[in-house]
Amino acid sequence: MTEYEIIDALISIRADVAQHSMNFITVLFAYIVAAYFVGSRLSRFQVSMITILYVLWTPAPILAAYDGAVAMRDLYFNHREVLSIEMGASPLTAIVPEAIIAAMSLAWLVSIAFMFQVRATDTKV
Repeated sequence: MTEYEIIDALISIRADVAQHSMNFITVLFAYIVAAYFVGSRLSRFQVSMITILYVLWTPAPILAAYDGAVAMRDLYFNHREVLSIEMGASPLTAIVPEAIIAAMSLAWLVSIAFMFQVRATDTKV
């Protein structure tokens, strides 16, 4: 691959990882907002269905962002001798995929716990 092709591929992969991350964050915040504003007024069935759909959908953007980050890391480390500039040169480049999956998974689990906390601390006024 030429230097241009490597840089173009890295930029494209970074944009792809960012898009998957934003998809995850959008749904995460929608779930948190729903939990905060109406979680205590939803029936058990409604909360169950929303949570099941959330649990089934959310791994897709998490894993897609992880896969993109792995591809980005591998492309960079396998072709960095071709690059005349340091594209994303950082000691953290090696752990980006693991950091992405850990942060997103933690946010995912905390959001589900938040929904159940809102439901458990409901004080009927």
